[in-house]
Amino acid sequence: MVLDARCFHYLAFFLRTWFLHGAFEFTLYFPKTMSIQDTYRTDLADFLGINTDQISLYWKGRVGLYAVLKAMGIGPGDEVILPAFTCVVVPNAILYTGATPVYVDIDPNSLCCETKSIEKAITPHTKAILIQNMLGLSYEVHDIVSLAKARGIYTIEDCTHGF
Repeated sequence: MVLDARCFHYLAFFLRTWFLHGAFEFTLYFPKTMSIQDTYRTDLADFLGINTDQISLYWKGRVGLYAVLKAMGIGPGDEVILPAFTCVVVPNAILYTGATPVYVDIDPNSLCCETKSIEKAITPHTKAILIQNMLGLSYEVHDIVSLAKARGIYTIEDCTHGF
């Protein structure tokens, strides 16, 4: 299975929408012949211009993150860099794969990771960098992605906290 940027953007979009609106609020708007998940998957596939079988739905953000990490082949012996200012479900998803979370300091103004902190934390075992948008802010995302690409490291942009 090949994961491209659309899959990760979809995951963030789905998690934000599901969290903000909840499953039960949507039930009045969907036909009785389709489940909320089928309707959501169909509408999202149409919007992205992809097949519905390319979309996976998860009931919790930590489960979605775990699935993304596993699809990337991340497991025991690997490291995933993430901001020290995060909620417990993020490092738990990393730990569930057997990988090690590596925390980096955040910028006190943006509450997001800085490229220089991430660069210092990279080791030969680093397989992914998790970038979190915080309180509606994203910070140095393009620089972090460029750094990761140059080193052959995956990046995951978690937009859940970006609202």
